[in-house]
Amino acid sequence: QTTREELLKAVPVRTVADDTFDDVFHRIFIEKIEPRLDEYAEGRPVLVCDYPPSMSALARLNSAGFADRFEVYWRGLELCNAFHELNDPSENRRRFERDNVMKASTGREQVPLDVQLLRSFDNGIPPAGGIALGLERLFMATRSLSSIDQVRPF
Repeated sequence: QTTREELLKAVPVRTVADDTFDDVFHRIFIEKIEPRLDEYAEGRPVLVCDYPPSMSALARLNSAGFADRFEVYWRGLELCNAFHELNDPSENRRRFERDNVMKASTGREQVPLDVQLLRSFDNGIPPAGGIALGLERLFMATRSLSSIDQVRPF
């Protein structure tokens, strides 16, 4: 697994002392990669996948050890975010607890464990996935609009 320092050595970006690996990865993606996706894709939609395991949120890991999630970008916009839900009760609990340890170490507010959700996982949740599509972003992309303020609710 790549460390924060290795990541910074490969792609230098501005950081602050308490930036985590995820902070640095996110900054690299936002500053260096996202602005160039359209150029690489030559105007076609781009599917970004294989996020680091630490950025899996509630997604399961795929056979290669990456987060089983993807985002679709088109015309400079993130249109949607999707993933296969992690339904392993033990792993979900570990991730919730790890997130709280990370938050505590950086002085952020911890989130109480969702006992009802964890109980649901213990009772068995079938495989599931989902995708969140920003309709306003899709409209912006199809109309070549530069600001979400140009989109009016219907």
